[in-house]
Amino acid sequence: MLRVYSSIRKSLLAENKTVKYLKYAVGEVLLIMVGIILALQFQTWNEGRKLDQQRLELIENLKADFRNNLEVLEQSSLSIRKKYDDLLLFRQAAAGERNDLSVDELKLLAANGFGGGYRFQPALGSYRTALSTGSIGLLKDPILNQLFVNFEDANVRFQSLAEPNRTLMIHGNALELRKQLGSIYALLGMEHYKPEVFSLSNQQYRELIAQKEVYGIFEAKSEAARRMSDIMVQLKEITEQILTALEAF
Repeated sequence: MLRVYSSIRKSLLAENKTVKYLKYAVGEVLLIMVGIILALQFQTWNEGRKLDQQRLELIENLKADFRNNLEVLEQSSLSIRKKYDDLLLFRQAAAGERNDLSVDELKLLAANGFGGGYRFQPALGSYRTALSTGSIGLLKDPILNQLFVNFEDANVRFQSLAEPNRTLMIHGNALELRKQLGSIYALLGMEHYKPEVFSLSNQQYRELIAQKEVYGIFEAKSEAARRMSDIMVQLKEITEQILTALEAF
Protein backbone atom coordinates (compact mmCIF):
# COMPACT_ATOMS: atom_id res chain seq x y z
CA MET A 1 0.00 0.00 0.00
CA LEU A 2 2.84 2.41 0.84
CA ARG A 3 4.43 1.67 -2.52
CA VAL A 4 1.20 2.62 -4.27
CA TYR A 5 1.02 5.93 -2.37
CA SER A 6 4.67 6.63 -3.17
CA SER A 7 4.10 5.90 -6.86
CA ILE A 8 1.15 8.28 -6.99
CA ARG A 9 3.13 11.05 -5.32
CA LYS A 10 6.01 10.66 -7.74
CA SER A 11 3.63 10.71 -10.67
CA LEU A 12 1.99 13.94 -9.53
CA LEU A 13 5.36 15.62 -8.94
CA ALA A 14 6.64 14.50 -12.33
CA GLU A 15 3.60 16.05 -13.98
CA ASN A 16 4.18 19.26 -11.99
CA LYS A 17 0.70 19.08 -10.48
CA THR A 18 1.60 20.75 -7.20
CA VAL A 19 -1.94 21.60 -6.10
CA LYS A 20 -3.16 18.10 -6.71
CA TYR A 21 -0.09 16.75 -4.98
CA LEU A 22 -0.75 18.86 -1.90
CA LYS A 23 -4.39 17.77 -1.82
CA TYR A 24 -3.33 14.20 -2.18
CA ALA A 25 -0.68 14.56 0.53
CA VAL A 26 -3.22 16.04 2.93
CA GLY A 27 -5.65 13.24 2.14
CA GLU A 28 -2.93 10.68 2.66
CA VAL A 29 -2.04 12.18 6.07
CA LEU A 30 -5.70 12.23 7.07
CA LEU A 31 -6.09 8.63 5.94
CA ILE A 32 -3.08 7.58 8.01
CA MET A 33 -4.39 9.51 11.03
CA VAL A 34 -7.79 7.84 10.71
CA GLY A 35 -6.03 4.48 10.54
CA ILE A 36 -4.02 5.24 13.67
CA ILE A 37 -7.11 6.44 15.53
CA LEU A 38 -9.05 3.32 14.55
CA ALA A 39 -6.12 1.13 15.61
CA LEU A 40 -5.92 2.89 18.98
CA GLN A 41 -9.66 2.61 19.46
CA PHE A 42 -9.52 -1.11 18.68
CA GLN A 43 -6.62 -1.55 21.09
CA THR A 44 -8.50 0.35 23.79
CA TRP A 45 -11.65 -1.70 23.14
CA ASN A 46 -9.66 -4.94 23.23
CA GLU A 47 -7.94 -3.99 26.49
CA GLY A 48 -11.28 -2.96 27.97
CA ARG A 49 -12.78 -6.27 26.91
CA LYS A 50 -9.95 -8.14 28.62
CA LEU A 51 -10.40 -6.11 31.81
CA ASP A 52 -14.15 -6.77 31.73
CA GLN A 53 -13.43 -10.49 31.42
CA GLN A 54 -10.97 -10.37 34.32
CA ARG A 55 -13.52 -8.45 36.39
CA LEU A 56 -16.24 -11.02 35.67
CA GLU A 57 -13.91 -13.91 36.57
CA LEU A 58 -12.90 -12.18 39.81
CA ILE A 59 -16.52 -11.52 40.73
CA GLU A 60 -17.51 -15.14 40.08
CA ASN A 61 -14.56 -16.45 42.12
CA LEU A 62 -15.43 -14.11 45.00
CA LYS A 63 -19.06 -15.18 44.86
CA ALA A 64 -18.07 -18.84 45.05
CA ASP A 65 -15.76 -18.22 48.01
CA PHE A 66 -18.23 -16.18 50.03
CA ARG A 67 -21.15 -18.47 49.28
CA ASN A 68 -19.02 -21.22 50.77
CA ASN A 69 -18.16 -18.95 53.71
CA LEU A 70 -21.83 -18.23 54.32
CA GLU A 71 -22.69 -21.93 54.35
CA VAL A 72 -19.89 -22.72 56.80
CA LEU A 73 -20.80 -19.74 58.98
CA GLU A 74 -24.43 -20.81 59.20
CA GLN A 75 -23.40 -24.25 60.41
CA SER A 76 -20.57 -23.13 62.69
CA SER A 77 -22.56 -20.33 64.31
CA LEU A 78 -25.26 -22.80 65.34
CA SER A 79 -22.64 -25.17 66.75
CA ILE A 80 -20.88 -22.49 68.77
CA ARG A 81 -24.17 -21.07 70.03
CA LYS A 82 -25.15 -24.57 71.16
CA LYS A 83 -21.86 -24.85 73.04
CA TYR A 84 -22.48 -21.54 74.77
CA ASP A 85 -26.01 -22.57 75.75
CA ASP A 86 -24.75 -25.91 77.10
CA LEU A 87 -21.93 -24.26 79.05
CA LEU A 88 -24.31 -21.69 80.50
CA LEU A 89 -26.67 -24.44 81.61
CA PHE A 90 -23.75 -26.33 83.14
CA ARG A 91 -22.67 -23.22 85.06
CA GLN A 92 -26.19 -22.76 86.38
CA ALA A 93 -26.18 -26.34 87.63
CA ALA A 94 -22.70 -25.93 89.14
CA ALA A 95 -23.91 -22.83 90.98
CA GLY A 96 -26.87 -24.78 92.41
CA GLU A 97 -29.49 -23.08 90.22
CA ARG A 98 -30.44 -26.21 88.22
CA ASN A 99 -30.66 -29.19 90.55
CA ASP A 100 -32.97 -31.01 88.15
CA LEU A 101 -30.08 -32.05 85.88
CA SER A 102 -28.57 -35.50 86.40
CA VAL A 103 -24.83 -36.08 86.52
CA ASP A 104 -24.99 -37.84 83.15
CA GLU A 105 -26.70 -34.79 81.67
CA LEU A 106 -24.08 -32.51 83.20
CA LYS A 107 -21.28 -34.59 81.72
CA LEU A 108 -22.86 -34.35 78.28
CA LEU A 109 -23.14 -30.55 78.62
CA ALA A 110 -19.52 -30.33 79.74
CA ALA A 111 -18.28 -32.58 76.95
CA ASN A 112 -20.09 -30.56 74.28
CA GLY A 113 -18.83 -27.29 75.69
CA PHE A 114 -15.24 -28.48 75.81
CA GLY A 115 -15.39 -30.39 72.54
CA GLY A 116 -14.22 -29.27 69.08
CA GLY A 117 -16.14 -27.09 66.66
CA TYR A 118 -14.45 -23.77 67.29
CA ARG A 119 -12.64 -23.77 63.98
CA PHE A 120 -13.49 -21.47 61.10
CA GLN A 121 -11.14 -21.10 58.15
CA PRO A 122 -12.84 -18.84 55.58
CA ALA A 123 -12.20 -19.15 51.86
CA LEU A 124 -10.30 -15.95 51.09
CA GLY A 125 -7.95 -17.14 48.34
CA SER A 126 -9.58 -15.14 45.54
CA TYR A 127 -9.74 -11.96 47.61
CA ARG A 128 -6.17 -12.15 48.88
CA THR A 129 -4.79 -12.96 45.42
CA ALA A 130 -6.69 -10.03 43.94
CA LEU A 131 -5.41 -7.83 46.75
CA SER A 132 -1.77 -8.86 46.25
CA THR A 133 -1.90 -8.49 42.46
CA GLY A 134 -3.84 -5.24 42.52
CA SER A 135 -6.71 -6.70 40.48
CA ILE A 136 -9.07 -5.91 43.35
CA GLY A 137 -9.08 -2.42 41.83
CA LEU A 138 -11.11 -3.83 38.93
CA LEU A 139 -14.16 -3.78 41.18
CA LYS A 140 -13.97 0.00 41.65
CA ASP A 141 -16.26 -0.21 44.66
CA PRO A 142 -14.94 1.38 47.88
CA ILE A 143 -17.92 0.13 49.90
CA LEU A 144 -17.28 -3.47 48.83
CA ASN A 145 -13.57 -3.08 49.56
CA GLN A 146 -14.42 -1.86 53.06
CA LEU A 147 -16.66 -4.89 53.57
CA PHE A 148 -13.73 -7.15 52.73
CA VAL A 149 -11.60 -5.31 55.30
CA ASN A 150 -14.39 -5.63 57.89
CA PHE A 151 -14.59 -9.37 57.21
CA GLU A 152 -10.83 -9.79 57.65
CA ASP A 153 -10.89 -7.81 60.90
CA ALA A 154 -13.75 -9.86 62.33
CA ASN A 155 -12.03 -13.09 61.30
CA VAL A 156 -8.82 -12.03 63.08
CA ARG A 157 -10.84 -11.37 66.24
CA PHE A 158 -12.48 -14.77 65.96
CA GLN A 159 -9.19 -16.59 65.47
CA SER A 160 -7.62 -14.74 68.42
CA LEU A 161 -10.33 -16.26 70.63
CA ALA A 162 -10.55 -19.68 68.97
CA GLU A 163 -6.88 -20.64 69.22
CA PRO A 164 -6.45 -20.26 73.01
CA ASN A 165 -9.91 -21.72 73.52
CA ARG A 166 -8.88 -24.89 71.69
CA THR A 167 -5.91 -25.34 74.00
CA LEU A 168 -7.71 -24.47 77.23
CA MET A 169 -7.76 -28.12 78.30
CA ILE A 170 -3.97 -28.30 78.45
CA HIS A 171 -3.04 -24.86 79.80
CA GLY A 172 -3.75 -22.64 82.79
CA ASN A 173 -6.33 -23.70 85.36
CA ALA A 174 -7.33 -26.72 83.29
CA LEU A 175 -3.79 -28.04 83.56
CA GLU A 176 -3.88 -27.69 87.34
CA LEU A 177 -7.24 -29.42 87.41
CA ARG A 178 -5.85 -32.22 85.28
CA LYS A 179 -3.08 -32.70 87.82
CA GLN A 180 -5.63 -32.78 90.62
CA LEU A 181 -7.97 -35.26 88.96
CA GLY A 182 -5.43 -37.36 87.13
CA SER A 183 -7.65 -37.12 84.05
CA ILE A 184 -9.84 -34.17 83.12
CA TYR A 185 -12.00 -36.58 81.13
CA ALA A 186 -13.56 -37.60 84.42
CA LEU A 187 -15.15 -34.16 84.40
CA LEU A 188 -16.38 -34.53 80.84
CA GLY A 189 -17.80 -38.01 81.17
CA MET A 190 -15.57 -39.44 78.44
CA GLU A 191 -15.17 -42.82 80.10
CA HIS A 192 -13.24 -44.39 77.23
CA TYR A 193 -10.49 -41.74 77.54
CA LYS A 194 -9.62 -42.24 81.19
CA PRO A 195 -8.51 -45.10 83.45
CA GLU A 196 -11.18 -46.42 85.79
CA VAL A 197 -9.10 -45.34 88.80
CA PHE A 198 -9.91 -41.70 88.01
CA SER A 199 -13.69 -42.20 87.94
CA LEU A 200 -15.87 -40.05 90.19
CA SER A 201 -19.04 -40.92 92.01
CA ASN A 202 -22.08 -38.72 91.41
CA GLN A 203 -21.56 -37.00 94.73
CA GLN A 204 -17.86 -36.42 94.03
CA TYR A 205 -18.76 -35.02 90.62
CA ARG A 206 -21.24 -32.51 92.01
CA GLU A 207 -18.77 -31.44 94.67
CA LEU A 208 -16.09 -31.04 92.03
CA ILE A 209 -18.05 -28.74 89.70
CA ALA A 210 -19.06 -26.58 92.67
CA GLN A 211 -15.41 -25.67 93.26
CA LYS A 212 -14.46 -22.12 92.28
CA GLU A 213 -11.50 -23.26 90.18
CA VAL A 214 -13.67 -25.62 88.15
CA TYR A 215 -16.47 -23.10 87.77
CA GLY A 216 -13.90 -20.53 86.60
CA ILE A 217 -12.71 -22.83 83.83
CA PHE A 218 -16.23 -23.30 82.53
CA GLU A 219 -16.96 -19.60 82.86
CA ALA A 220 -13.88 -18.76 80.75
CA LYS A 221 -14.93 -21.33 78.15
CA SER A 222 -18.48 -20.03 78.19
CA GLU A 223 -17.50 -16.38 77.76
CA ALA A 224 -15.18 -17.26 74.89
CA ALA A 225 -18.01 -19.18 73.20
CA ARG A 226 -20.37 -16.21 73.67
CA ARG A 227 -17.91 -13.77 72.14
CA MET A 228 -17.12 -16.12 69.26
CA SER A 229 -20.84 -16.59 68.67
CA ASP A 230 -21.30 -12.81 68.46
CA ILE A 231 -18.41 -12.51 66.00
CA MET A 232 -19.90 -15.33 63.94
CA VAL A 233 -23.10 -13.31 63.63
CA GLN A 234 -21.08 -10.31 62.47
CA LEU A 235 -19.18 -12.42 59.94
CA LYS A 236 -22.43 -13.82 58.60
CA GLU A 237 -23.94 -10.34 58.21
CA ILE A 238 -20.82 -9.02 56.45
CA THR A 239 -20.76 -12.05 54.15
CA GLU A 240 -24.38 -11.47 53.16
CA GLN A 241 -23.59 -7.81 52.44
CA ILE A 242 -20.59 -8.81 50.31
CA LEU A 243 -22.67 -11.26 48.28
CA THR A 244 -25.39 -8.64 47.76
CA ALA A 245 -22.77 -6.15 46.51
CA LEU A 246 -21.22 -8.74 44.17
CA GLU A 247 -24.61 -9.65 42.74
CA ALA A 248 -25.12 -5.98 41.84
CA PHE A 249 -22.28 -6.03 39.27
